[in-house]
Amino acid sequence: MRKGRTFLTNGALLAIAFVIFIVYISSNYTWSIGLIVVAVLIAVMSLFQFWLYFHFFKKKP
Repeated sequence: MRKGRTFLTNGALLAIAFVIFIVYISSNYTWSIGLIVVAVLIAVMSLFQFWLYFHFFKKKP
């Protein structure tokens, strides 16, 4: 695995976890403010991982 590729992998895994989490709480109608905060945190962590990869490791020579 190339250097920095783990950030892209982590971002993808967090994005998948976000989608599964949203589908799960939507199907059970268990929305609450705490779950919304958790969903936002997962989304922010995923975006941060993608930002790290594309900002620092995906530079063109």
